[in-house]
Amino acid sequence: MDEFFDCAIADEVYELKGGDTAQGNALGTLAASARHIAVLTGTLLGGYADELFNILFRLGASRMLEEGFEYGEAGVRAFTEIYGLLEKFTVIEPADNACSEARVTTRVRHRPGASPLLFGHFLMSLGAFVSLEDISDALPTGRKWSAWRWISLCRRLTRIWNRTSRRPSASIEATSRSRASP
Repeated sequence: MDEFFDCAIADEVYELKGGDTAQGNALGTLAASARHIAVLTGTLLGGYADELFNILFRLGASRMLEEGFEYGEAGVRAFTEIYGLLEKFTVIEPADNACSEARVTTRVRHRPGASPLLFGHFLMSLGAFVSLEDISDALPTGRKWSAWRWISLCRRLTRIWNRTSRRPSASIEATSRSRASP
């Protein structure tokens, strides 16, 4: 079903961060079946870098495999070691008697946080960071949206994407200009 759809839109994508879920797998199928896909979310990270792992895998499995990540727990662990924040605790308990060695326990705890490298390696080439002001004139006024309004928004987002994806800093510059103007 490659490129069966011209354009697909998925909203609240952060909710699809789970591993093997029906909705998450549907996103992967939709992404593989569309020439262009716009995934929308107001919550990019819930605090942990590994929350993006499954979403990134569904949107571009070949890229994730090229980066050396396999699908599943081993891939999540490797991804978290590079882009997440892990805290290592080592506890050394003294020996009970002179004839035994001290007991050493090492524990790794998953902490909230994400490396800036995550943005540079994946998100800047994959995402368009659009503020509400950038598309406010295309938003509805409380009525239901027709399919044509969604298509219009998709086209507008595609134009923004094409303008800002030419160079990595363009997105930041465009946002700064739009916020600076009255």
